[in-house]
Amino acid sequence: MKTRKTISILLLTAFTGCIGTDILDLEIVPRRVEITLAVDSLRVGDNFQFMADYFDSTGSQMPANIGWRSSDESVITIDNEGLASALVKGTAIIYATVNDIQDSIPVVAGEQTSVMVTERSGSFQGRGSYRVEGQFTLKPATDAGTQLELILDNNFSTSNGPGLYVYLSNSGTSITGGLNLGKLKSNSGAQSYEVPEEVNLNTYDFAVVYCQPFGVAFGFGAFN
Repeated sequence: MKTRKTISILLLTAFTGCIGTDILDLEIVPRRVEITLAVDSLRVGDNFQFMADYFDSTGSQMPANIGWRSSDESVITIDNEGLASALVKGTAIIYATVNDIQDSIPVVAGEQTSVMVTERSGSFQGRGSYRVEGQFTLKPATDAGTQLELILDNNFSTSNGPGLYVYLSNSGTSITGGLNLGKLKSNSGAQSYEVPEEVNLNTYDFAVVYCQPFGVAFGFGAFN
């Protein structure tokens, strides 16, 4: 009997790590189009393949027929697949559109081609009574070509809890439509997580530390 009591206490201690009053409601967010691969400038005579993603009201990436257009076809043209060509020096705005929503970016046609920012970073904050701290960065993996990796910095730390996982999501309070990067490797210190090749730099807006057994977000951080 004494042994049974001890085991029960240990199990209760282990699983109360993420038991609380946190309730994760499905967060409704505005539908959006995001240009995920673009250039700030395009050398006259060069071509560049723009890419964009569509996200529904739950923040989930969804297939969509994305339309492309240029504000000045005499400077930069772009076809229905997002392939742009710089014709003469000047500036044009490139639009990606799905129905009534769009994203846009100004592009200079000039003497060089310059791809947009190649990494994003942010800082964790705890949610409710849980503690999550430290910085993180999403950037191309050093040994995997164009594949991305999420890096948690040396100053990362989190409260203890069973079944903690790392997610990329479009919400700080929900992992609906998000991407599971795997079980948290350590409660503190530097660590990295591979991101599938089909995910672009701007596909997700948040990194989340999530207690999977109880469906609770311990903490989150928004990418800059």
